[in-house]
Amino acid sequence: GSVAHAGALAGIESFDKFIAQKGRLDFGSVQITESGGGNSNFLLNVVSVGSKKDQEFQVVSDTTYNALVVASKNGLKTVAAPALGTGIIGQLTVEQSANAMLAGVQSYDSEGGSIEEVTIVI
Repeated sequence: GSVAHAGALAGIESFDKFIAQKGRLDFGSVQITESGGGNSNFLLNVVSVGSKKDQEFQVVSDTTYNALVVASKNGLKTVAAPALGTGIIGQLTVEQSANAMLAGVQSYDSEGGSIEEVTIVI
């Protein structure tokens, strides 16, 4: 909802069309779309919620890592992301989400990633 309210509804709709054609995606999948507006040119649409409680931490970590890989492959240098795996359908607390996302960032960084700045909004 926040992304749509910030002006990027077209990017969400583009991802919805992609899902309608492709079908269900695996946890950790990332699809980049143009945002269609807002403060960013692109959206990294991720599949991170709905896994079993004992898997959610790893799913969020893997999803964060995968998002940074996709961002890098598309020439992006900065990424901002909300807390993943939280909220009404998530399984993690905001602290657990932050730790999982940081683990994904650290894995990406340890491989010499080219993203210059990652902002995690908790």
